[in-house]
Amino acid sequence: MSGRKGIVVAVHPEDHSVDIVMADDGSDFYTYTPWPVTDFVRALEDVAGRTTGCRYLEVGCGIGTKLGIASLFGWDVHGIEVRPQYVAAAKMLCPEATIEIADARGYGGYGRY
Repeated sequence: MSGRKGIVVAVHPEDHSVDIVMADDGSDFYTYTPWPVTDFVRALEDVAGRTTGCRYLEVGCGIGTKLGIASLFGWDVHGIEVRPQYVAAAKMLCPEATIEIADARGYGGYGRY
């Protein structure tokens, strides 16, 4: 798969687990072990059911998996991540999100949330 860039995300509805395969440098694909997101999805459903205009900020958003899930629920999603290659991957996975390269300890935008 040399020379290919991209992200593949497979969500398994039966157990709300997620498989992620990504190529962040174009030469190797990395497989991330599935992890359950049931509690996260339930929290999104609960909050979204009680209010409108939900905003989600993920500090250390990695490649943006949870940003993508929150976006599917109609949330206004934002992420910060210190690693530029992960920010690039997150922007591919969730292009509607606002994602910044930032260190959580020095980030000055918390007041917006």
